[in-house]
Amino acid sequence: MARVVVIGGGFGGMAAAARLAKLGHRVRLFERTEQLGGAVRKVEQDGFSWDIGPTAMTLPAAIRDTFRKSGRPLEQVRDLVPVETPRWHVFQDGSAIDLPIQSRSGQRAELEQTLGKSAADAWELTIDQLGPTWELLRAQALEQPYKGIRALGVKGARTLAPWRNLAELKLPDERLRAVLEHHLIVTGTDPRTAPAYLAVHAYVERTFGLWTCEGGLTGLVDAFVRRLAERKVDVRLGAPVAKITSKNRTITGVVLEDGREITADLVVAADGTADLRTGDVRLTCIGVDRQAPVLPHETVVHGDPLVVVRAPQSQRAWTILCYGEGDPLDLLADRGIDIRPYVLTRRDLQTPQYGPPWSWRTLTPNRDPHTHGLFHVGGTTRPGPGLPYVMLGAALVAEDIGKAQRQQAQAN
Repeated sequence: MARVVVIGGGFGGMAAAARLAKLGHRVRLFERTEQLGGAVRKVEQDGFSWDIGPTAMTLPAAIRDTFRKSGRPLEQVRDLVPVETPRWHVFQDGSAIDLPIQSRSGQRAELEQTLGKSAADAWELTIDQLGPTWELLRAQALEQPYKGIRALGVKGARTLAPWRNLAELKLPDERLRAVLEHHLIVTGTDPRTAPAYLAVHAYVERTFGLWTCEGGLTGLVDAFVRRLAERKVDVRLGAPVAKITSKNRTITGVVLEDGREITADLVVAADGTADLRTGDVRLTCIGVDRQAPVLPHETVVHGDPLVVVRAPQSQRAWTILCYGEGDPLDLLADRGIDIRPYVLTRRDLQTPQYGPPWSWRTLTPNRDPHTHGLFHVGGTTRPGPGLPYVMLGAALVAEDIGKAQRQQAQAN
């Protein structure tokens, strides 16, 4: 049994802690703030409550596997529910698309009706062609440590070649390109320079859908808190770690900001907040009255800047993300969605970003190459940002540590 310190109580840190405790390690988790959840948290004002951070996730198998490998299945503690409303795309020319999320035939039918058969054909062909790309990413970068583009072989390297620019994809309607590229803007990627394989997000959503919890994803935080208690993880809140200590390139522990020294055999660094950037992304939380128009889970209002409205579960507590300058409510009104008369309360925040997904050349490896016993999970590490991906990273770390301990036991 190893003494493990986990630094950071976001989804990656909680998942790693729960998995490692289930493997029999003695785990202590130190979180610098007074709550777990990382980017997923709740704020309240004037009787309204909003989830801050993501409101839905794809790849539900990632979190189901985390709970199954750390104790009782997720279904016994919290229900995941699919987002069934289409994503509403509104364009500057006044046109709009209600694009179903997890439906190949539904997407085709909507696009054929609104943009015509040639546009529907082009979209379907483009997304279908991303299937092999996803399978390559899944097998070589998500379910095992990424070993570099050369390890993919000639065929794999061609599939992910960075010079295959997303801008080179041929689409007959610029609105289709806007639909494809909006996810990149949301994750901090410039579509003009993005490699083509990043469009795989559209295939992932169409195949696996979007999922949330009743009451929001903060419900998953509550489930994790209970799971950590069940696994007897020693959780310390308000306990920032000042530095990681090592000797002869081998982990010895950590030092807290209050000076306490914690001895450890292994350290999992899951606090990537130092690498977050705020940029010009602003989050506006609004509470609206009952006369407000009903919106789907997500409305994407295209243009410069891009504005995204999220109305999860409760139709009266909305969040608005604005990726550029200007007041988001005024920008929405200018584009035909005037919700200003219905706003009862408002709160403006900044929302951090981790940066582009799957940029493996800059993401930190899960096993530290310089210090034995040091591991990394979270949005700034492989396989990248997003709830399912940080949990996949935690799974890789738990598997790696588990194997190392078994090998050590066998050697002794």
